[in-house]
Amino acid sequence: MLGEAMQTRTFILALMLTGAALQTSCEPHCTGNSKAAQYARSLPQDRMRKLYFDMERYSQDDSTPIDGWYISKGRDIPEPFRDLKVARIRPRKANIMVEGCMDEFMYLDFAGFGGKAPRSITLSYPVTPEKYASEALWKD
Repeated sequence: MLGEAMQTRTFILALMLTGAALQTSCEPHCTGNSKAAQYARSLPQDRMRKLYFDMERYSQDDSTPIDGWYISKGRDIPEPFRDLKVARIRPRKANIMVEGCMDEFMYLDFAGFGGKAPRSITLSYPVTPEKYASEALWKD
């Protein structure tokens, strides 16, 4: 009986340590100082402008999958997005997931489709589990 209790505690401790290690190993990929954030900021303004209008066009196209395209799945990614080094493209949700980590994600968010607001692309990323920072990368 005592052996079973010890095994259970050891198992729970191992799970906690594994979870902490996974979270720690992912954290640098989701911050504003990460390579993914630097990549998003490095996109030239003319590329951002083209990206905005391609996203707007695909957001209105009935053949665009509701869940968009996962780059890792390589599922018929449209030509206008093939050069991007991102995780997921979702025109119907007006965002591109640049990087993902556990339950935290870095996005390029698109605003103003259809003239509903000023056209813009914003980079958002977690700074704490409850708070996101954002910065404008492109405005028209």
